[in-house]
Amino acid sequence: MTLLLYILAYQKQPILWRSEKLFSIVITVLLIEQLSLNGLIEQLEKMNKSTQLKRLILMRHAKSSWKDGLSDHQRTLNKRGRKNAPLIANELIQLDWEPDLVLSSDASRTRETWELMSEQFTQSPKTIFLNSLYLAGIRDIRDAIAQADDQYSTIMLIGHNPGWEQAASFLTGQDIWFTTANAALLSITHESWEKALHNQGTWELHQVVRPKEID
Repeated sequence: MTLLLYILAYQKQPILWRSEKLFSIVITVLLIEQLSLNGLIEQLEKMNKSTQLKRLILMRHAKSSWKDGLSDHQRTLNKRGRKNAPLIANELIQLDWEPDLVLSSDASRTRETWELMSEQFTQSPKTIFLNSLYLAGIRDIRDAIAQADDQYSTIMLIGHNPGWEQAASFLTGQDIWFTTANAALLSITHESWEKALHNQGTWELHQVVRPKEID
């Protein structure tokens, strides 16, 4: 706007611009305005970064089998679990809650849960299986998510009780319970995953997706 005014002034009084002093003043004003504009842009970018919506899907593995004499870590899904895993995936698609990063326990039942779910999604999110999430507590869960890049807007964690119930209850300040293949949909507006995970009771609970409640 100021530059436009100077151009108009030049058209009316061009002789005035022969003064080096006046010319220097004009250039200085323009530089100050440019710096101010750059500063404003930086502030807006910071504000935008600090108001990013972060969505977290906390999901307990689908129903597993206790047969075959396998260790707990090696237990696989039973018939109901294999049915419910893709059912939850399709519901997340309908709700527009597809993850762009998946962090999962490395147990057989959590791996199989995600494999059956991933077949339903249109895109393949980055997936990491972590031993630290096997029977993890809330501190382990926080440590895993804290490593995530802030470019990810929707993260899914697949794991086990009681840690998953504890994490959901801690973040939302509500008493949340999980049966198998339940997924809690949480969100918060924050600048980073790491800091957001320490905000007890401030996350919004959108709903808990349960297989029995899906039509």
